Amino acid sequence: PESERAPDETALWKLYEVNDFAAIDADIVRRKSDDPNWQPSDDFAIKLAQKKRRIHMKSAAEAKDWVGVMAAAKDIDPATEADFDLVWTMADALIEMGDKAAAAKALQALVARTGENRLSDDQLVITLQKSLAVSDVAEVRKLMAQLWPESSNLAVKATLELDLARAEVGNFNANEE
Repeated sequence: PESERAPDETALWKLYEVNDFAAIDADIVRRKSDDPNWQPSDDFAIKLAQKKRRIHMKSAAEAKDWVGVMAAAKDIDPATEADFDLVWTMADALIEMGDKAAAAKALQALVARTGENRLSDDQLVITLQKSLAVSDVAEVRKLMAQLWPESSNLAVKATLELDLARAEVGNFNANEE
């Protein structure tokens, strides 16, 4: 029956592909005025909201509008956000705004993911490298030890060891005592 058919969203998806959010919003308003009960599918609504947030955060970050980045990131939960790159952008904004504790907490939530939500080793390396800006070297070493036990992933650990050594030398040189 027609009442059980999914709405045809082909036109909306074509606009989505070219990031024409104004046209999408106008089409949604038009469809709702034709049928007050019409709603875009949950799949479309979720993906549209995610894409809008991503584009807004990226453009705000490029403009160094850290408050804008955080406004767009207000609903992001670092422990569950599927787009981990947005968590990295949020952490960068927090660092730029001087809130290193919140940035450390966001990055640690990424590192703490387990099971299907665990980041890949490459993503974990980048996350730990970013963590060096907000955490001390000992804390990052502790996280490394939890992620990769002694004999596992020696190549990954070697990459991070070089970054940790650089951070330790930088900290030593910055210490006036």
